[in-house]
Amino acid sequence: MRILLMSTGRRVTLIQRLRQTAAKMQLNLYITGTEIYPWTPSLKFCDSYHMVDKTFSEKHLNQLEEIIQNEELDAVLPGNDYDLAFLQQVRTRPIWQSLKILDAGVNQGLFLSKSESADFFKSINLKVPTIYKRPQDGQGTMILKEDRGHGSINQYVVSDCDGASQYWNNLKQPFLQEFVEGIEYTIDVFSSEDYRTINCCPRIRRKVRAGVSDVGQVDLNSDLLNLLAPKLPLFQLRGPWNLQCIIRDSEFYFLEVNPRFSGGVPLSIAAGCDLVQNLLEWYLNKPLTKFDTLEDGLVMMKYEQELFVKC
Repeated sequence: MRILLMSTGRRVTLIQRLRQTAAKMQLNLYITGTEIYPWTPSLKFCDSYHMVDKTFSEKHLNQLEEIIQNEELDAVLPGNDYDLAFLQQVRTRPIWQSLKILDAGVNQGLFLSKSESADFFKSINLKVPTIYKRPQDGQGTMILKEDRGHGSINQYVVSDCDGASQYWNNLKQPFLQEFVEGIEYTIDVFSSEDYRTINCCPRIRRKVRAGVSDVGQVDLNSDLLNLLAPKLPLFQLRGPWNLQCIIRDSEFYFLEVNPRFSGGVPLSIAAGCDLVQNLLEWYLNKPLTKFDTLEDGLVMMKYEQELFVKC
């Protein structure tokens, strides 16, 4: 397996897990990473890496297609939401059709928009926080972000409509929603090509930094699992993906879907929900393993570690 890992970012643990699982499955794995910033530590854990221009820039597509050809790659795994939007545009090009694209599939585009995601949640009878079309319609504490934003970039918690108005015109496609105070969950999912749920692991986001869990705890909440069981296939997503919600007064309010590996997925994997094994099984066209025994209550705490390289 020769895989292009796009936008490697903070994915050191994911890269390490890919290697461990590939070795266990006796799969020869070669990882090529791409990034826009040369001092990204995760690149040093790849077999090779390349600097590329920003996604959707003039040179980006040609750079990636040249890497795919020169490195003789046969699979690609997106790293962030920009990669997902990019793959939506290029997947029908000949060179990309020759790859195994390990993304959530053609339906993922719907979930790159927060407003369209909210409409979908409501269509399958999942609750969402109140959405306001204009700042003057807002009430109480609200969260303002871009409809197709990424992570915590350009995201503001505002206390009233005046606060929302202050930032409104600075955002591309502003999206304003009630701020729900409660316990926040990410639910990691792996689905088959025909959208059946193979594995699912909910975890509480105890502490979040830059949109990613720094402290998390597995919580096999039976109410949440029972609510989602009949609904997850309706998303029509494949491979690894996740959705986020908040529980307030025993009600779950759904926020967004990320059609890719989450930043906190190492916790789900450590708890026994090995979505990386599922990914490699999917690549190999093998039956997808269902993991029935998960370690409820397991806590993950991330920490910083220095990496030194000689120039």
